[in-house]
Amino acid sequence: MRPLSSIPNKSQTQMPPSNTVHLYLLMDTSASMTGAGLEALKQGVRLLSSTFSGRGGHPILCAGITYDSTARIAFPLTPIDALHPPNDLDSGGTSALGAALGLLKDHFAPRRPALVYIFSDGEPTDDWQRPLAALRPHVTRIIGLACGLAVNDDAFASFTDEAHWLSDLTPEALRRTLTL
Repeated sequence: MRPLSSIPNKSQTQMPPSNTVHLYLLMDTSASMTGAGLEALKQGVRLLSSTFSGRGGHPILCAGITYDSTARIAFPLTPIDALHPPNDLDSGGTSALGAALGLLKDHFAPRRPALVYIFSDGEPTDDWQRPLAALRPHVTRIIGLACGLAVNDDAFASFTDEAHWLSDLTPEALRRTLTL
């Protein structure tokens, strides 16, 4: 695993086992994700699902939002063991990360511990700064998962707490993201 340049990987302590952890997957399906980016996204969601399913400890619930020119709920909060990652994702349109962050805050009303995983190439095209600022107090951490071959490192650094290249991500590295 090689972290994206200029993005710190913050070390934290393990979550208490009694807390239900909420994972929110924000999946960029914009036109810039066509090809390798979209395939990396699909593989990354499958890796996350298989890595976190069936593990002991605290319960994990997961919800998904896709975004291109608009944001949509791909699946509601679901026990991670029952999650069926979407395979029918298509790419097109612009990258409305702000709309996805707003939908997450307004629809799911996240509460801690909540981790947000953003699968993207790091090229948001809407106003994402205000929705991010409104969401930050309600989530524990935002993890960027870089999809594809042309990822904008600077953009990722501006909206994530840590980031990883999906092409280098191992199950063990992914498990470490479940820390506070």
